[in-house]
Parts: sequence; C-alpha cells; structure tokens
Amino acid sequence: MSDTAGRTEPGPGSRGGDLPEAERQPGPGGSDRAQAQRDPGADTERPGGGGGDGAVADLERRLAEAQDLRLRALADLDNLRKRCAAQTRSAADEARAQVARQWLPVIDDLERALEHAEADPGAPPGTVVKVVQPAYGDGDHQLRPAQVVLAEAD
Repeated sequence: MSDTAGRTEPGPGSRGGDLPEAERQPGPGGSDRAQAQRDPGADTERPGGGGGDGAVADLERRLAEAQDLRLRALADLDNLRKRCAAQTRSAADEARAQVARQWLPVIDDLERALEHAEADPGAPPGTVVKVVQPAYGDGDHQLRPAQVVLAEAD
C-alpha cells in the first residue's frame, strides 16, 4: 500500500493537495463551487443564462437616477443664474432711480426758471392749466407723480 492512500494528488491546473478542498482551484472541467467560495462577489452565471438581467436592471436604474440628479443639478444651476441676473438688473435699476431722484429738484428749479408762459384763462373746467412738478418714470415704475393745477368752473 502507498503513502498517498486517502489523499488526492494535485492535478494539472490545481494549487496543490495540501489545501482544503473548498479552497482548491478547479482544474479543467472542475466545480465552480470552490471559486464561488473564494470570491463571493464573482458572477457565477454563464453567458446567456439570464442571471445577469437583475444586475443589468439595477445598473440601468442607478444610471437613470444619476442622470436625473445631473439634470436636476443643471436646472438648479440655471435657476440660480437667472435669479442672480434678475437681482443684478433690479439693483442696477434701483441705483439709477436713486440717482434720478436726487436730480429731480434741480430739474424742477430749472424748469420754473425757464417758465414764462401763463395759464390760459379761458380753459375748460378739469383741464390742466399749469404743471407745478412734472412726473418722472415710465409705466408702473414712477419716480415721482406730477403736481398740476386744474382749471375750475366759474
């Protein structure tokens, strides 16, 4: 009887006979069980077996989520740009209006100094006879309303 009775000899492609059977690399045509125990994350499905459909679906779902997050981030960035541009325009408009308000008294004094025409005494009632202070602004954004004198009925 030989010494090797009860022990398997290493075959071609295996790592050796002194390893436990679960850790031996299978030779050609060997079991995938030992491979799966060494690397539990390895995909043991064969191509065309349909077992990778779940992994593909999971990756497609994760890709769709990542694309959705990317689009949302781009939309947020675009909204931020628009909001900043609107705030910049608003601040510039307000600064121009503030400067114009400071010049209004000067303009009024010049207009009064140049005024030499008198109101028409025969004007119909309710019509503007004299503009004391003109209005400045446009549309709904008025810097100052006008002050006028209206003709009265006798």
